[in-house]
Amino acid sequence: MYLANVFGVALISILFSAALRSPLAEASLEDYVRAFSLSTAVSGGLAIAAFGCISRIREREGCAE
Repeated sequence: MYLANVFGVALISILFSAALRSPLAEASLEDYVRAFSLSTAVSGGLAIAAFGCISRIREREGCAE
């Protein structure tokens, strides 16, 4: 579980840095807003995907009983 969290934080950090498109000291407010919006949307998408996976697992376990 901890390993998955580490990879998740690393992925979102890399995505945020790539979306910033400039060094931290030179980035404008608009750059930060864009990067934050993109990383938040990706985090939401990953949360929805995880919910879908958990729901499918529970359905399969319920059918097996």
